Amino acid sequence: MHTPQIISLDPYEMEIRFSEDDSLRMKSASWAELEGVDITPLMSKLPDLEADFVHLYFNINKKQSDIAKIFRCTQAAVSYRLKKAVRRIQFLIELENISEEKMREDLGKIMSSLDVDILLGMYKTTCQSWVAEQLGLSQGLVRHRFFKSLHTLKKKSEYKDPYFFIFDTISKNFNILKEVILPQWNHYKGNIVMPVERV
Repeated sequence: MHTPQIISLDPYEMEIRFSEDDSLRMKSASWAELEGVDITPLMSKLPDLEADFVHLYFNINKKQSDIAKIFRCTQAAVSYRLKKAVRRIQFLIELENISEEKMREDLGKIMSSLDVDILLGMYKTTCQSWVAEQLGLSQGLVRHRFFKSLHTLKKKSEYKDPYFFIFDTISKNFNILKEVILPQWNHYKGNIVMPVERV
């Protein structure tokens, strides 16, 4: 038997999920933090659908209701995806961009190649289950070794900056880069309804 649960939501979150209007507060509050930041290189790290929504809403100034009509979805779905995209962009801005080769070289000096592979996988995806699948490990083992490696980085003072900061940030944002594909979005994957030129 299913037991109903009450989940408290921030009133602003409720507004975004159920509002019938275009929630200009979301545009001004969330996007203002990104003003002056070149997010162009980060757009490729967003799921295609979210990148298209961001481009249409923030660059072309389409209303959420217009985007909803284009993609045949609800305005609330557009609003939710935009908010999620902004959170992803903010997360990506926090992380220092270091090449995989440099990370392998630096981290390989203080930990095993398996631990380096786990850290690099988490850096790319923030998703323990994806890393586990790619490396043929259990998710529990990936999680254990990730936190063990984070502890190692914390103890090694010369590696606190930037690696400890990067992986500590990831540990507080698991799955933020994971795209959840709901059945209603499957037909858009790789087949956008309207061609969109990204800036």
